[in-house]
Amino acid sequence: MHAVVGTIGCGRPYVLNSNPGGHAIGSLKNPTCHAELLNYQLKHLVNLGGAPAIRVCEGGFGVARSEWRMVAALVEHGPATVGELVEATRMEGARVSRLLASLQGKGFVQRLPAGGRSRAPLAATASGEKLYRELFPRLAAINRRLMEVLDENEARVLQDLLARLTARAEAVHAE
Repeated sequence: MHAVVGTIGCGRPYVLNSNPGGHAIGSLKNPTCHAELLNYQLKHLVNLGGAPAIRVCEGGFGVARSEWRMVAALVEHGPATVGELVEATRMEGARVSRLLASLQGKGFVQRLPAGGRSRAPLAATASGEKLYRELFPRLAAINRRLMEVLDENEARVLQDLLARLTARAEAVHAE
């Protein structure tokens, strides 16, 4: 059973294929055009799935999604240096520094005394923690809506596949 749901950038139909051995579109392992590249498809998914999150972050709370990511990291993991946040969020250092400066200006992040550390850590303020408590449930609800199409087993398989692809991407990046 096949259901054509649109076209991909190659001009070929995007087909949902219920045959477990079949391919939904083209071939991820052997792409024949840019729209069949894994990174392209993941970016497209991120853009579509992320749009509601952007609307909630920016429209409802006045923070960019990348700023939210910094606040979430600080609330979930506690005070951290810029370098630790770079590692935790996998963002570039200059971008992290700009985001933190913006968040400090908005009152969501504060710099703490160095306390013997070579670099002063940053922490979420009470306003940053409040932002997290109010925004996270809304973003989690968007996530649940996106994941509704998968059953529990499929969600576990997807989580495993994403972990494996991430590990492989890190190895390719290091080459």
